[in-house]
Amino acid sequence: MTSRALGARPSLAAVAVLIVSWYVAATVPVRAQAPDIGTAEQRESGKKLYLKYCSQCHGEKGDGEGYASPHLYPKPRDFTSGKFKIRTTPSGKLPTDADLHHIIKVGMPYTSMPAWPHLTDAEIDNLVAYVKSFSPEFAKPDMAVYTFQRNSDGATVQSTDPGRGIRSGNFADLNKFKTPNLRGLAARAPYLHNGIAGTLLDVVRHYEVALGFVFTASEEADLVAFLTAL
Repeated sequence: MTSRALGARPSLAAVAVLIVSWYVAATVPVRAQAPDIGTAEQRESGKKLYLKYCSQCHGEKGDGEGYASPHLYPKPRDFTSGKFKIRTTPSGKLPTDADLHHIIKVGMPYTSMPAWPHLTDAEIDNLVAYVKSFSPEFAKPDMAVYTFQRNSDGATVQSTDPGRGIRSGNFADLNKFKTPNLRGLAARAPYLHNGIAGTLLDVVRHYEVALGFVFTASEEADLVAFLTAL
């Protein structure tokens, strides 16, 4: 279990309150970036490679539950969680494409993850694009990205969901939202302002990445149970 650098690990109750407070903030500015999961053609090519070389361990759904999984230790990575151990990015952050490319190319010594040196760089890039599509943390592949320009000075903002700005016509309101209350939250999927979290577990895992927490499956289930009870 990884602890936070600045003191003791917070309780699950404190984390749940933090998640709720972030989710229900009256006005939340969100700066969206363009989805980066490759083109549809790349993902389709990557899917064929994944099913041929990777699904036996990582599962067809990318959940780490391939038919070989029960016989492997450590367990194959669950790509749907958006959590990756080997990366050059800070703890709790998503890996870069180069990180994923490198692991596929050279493998992971002392694990069941082999190297795939016979794959071309283009094939690995396509495989990376498909692997990223398993997790909502990498954003939906077909989500439109809009660019807005302010008339007065030419300043621009990109957004997948302009929020209040599309109603008010005010540049300052772009990417701002007023969220509803949390009563009956479990029945109101998808979650987050751009709908990238399909379940409450996706919400919990989103904030694990965003805030740098690392929870066990049991702790994640406890947080989901709390949010479901609201």
